[in-house]
Amino acid sequence: MTTSVTVGHTITMTIGYFDAAGNPPPAGQAPVPDSPPQWSNSAPSVETLAAGADGLTCVATVIAAGADTITVTAVVGGKTYTAVLDVSAAAAPFALDHIAINAVVN
Repeated sequence: MTTSVTVGHTITMTIGYFDAAGNPPPAGQAPVPDSPPQWSNSAPSVETLAAGADGLTCVATVIAAGADTITVTAVVGGKTYTAVLDVSAAAAPFALDHIAINAVVN
């Protein structure tokens, strides 16, 4: 998955848990990591990261144009899980092209 942004934006991220079929856990039954998940990125010159104290959230601040890959690693029940998000950051100002509905499944 790639997220496209312009310099100056922030990206607020949370960890999503899914079973083999791609379904999230029922409300109130999210797994609990063994320790705070770790966030990192491949291009700190493009974005800075600020993870929450519990590691379940992270905010990326886009500071320069370029490409970056954000990685989060969580250990749950002794098993390590990793997710990545590719980010493309442009210096050009935002120009509205269309709108969309963003759906969140709880």
